[in-house]
Amino acid sequence: MIKASYDPEYNVVIVEFEGRIDAAQAEQFFSDIEKVLPKHGKSFKLLTDLSLLQSMDPNVRGTIKKAMDFFNAKGVTQVVRVIPHPDQDIGFKIMSLFHYSKEVEILTVQSRGEAQARLKSEKK
Repeated sequence: MIKASYDPEYNVVIVEFEGRIDAAQAEQFFSDIEKVLPKHGKSFKLLTDLSLLQSMDPNVRGTIKKAMDFFNAKGVTQVVRVIPHPDQDIGFKIMSLFHYSKEVEILTVQSRGEAQARLKSEKK
């Protein structure tokens, strides 16, 4: 399952990957992401959490690339990724080079707590 939400306190779109993700789930997620974007428009952050991910079908990469392009076009300014184990990174770093503008800050951390602490410290 892929869940998406928006936290107005930190101006962050949150995308959580849980369990086994297949291409159909990814396409459903992509069709729903516009609903969670902040109403004010540009300059939001993106938190992507893979903490509860068990496996991901390789065919999901295409949808992830489309989502990156979409978030980039909509004005994301920072991406914080929670990737607890390096083997869960299916090429996010490389894909980011091609699908986010150079102005978008990319940060990878190992825990959700670390990500939240980072977002909280930047809010001040």
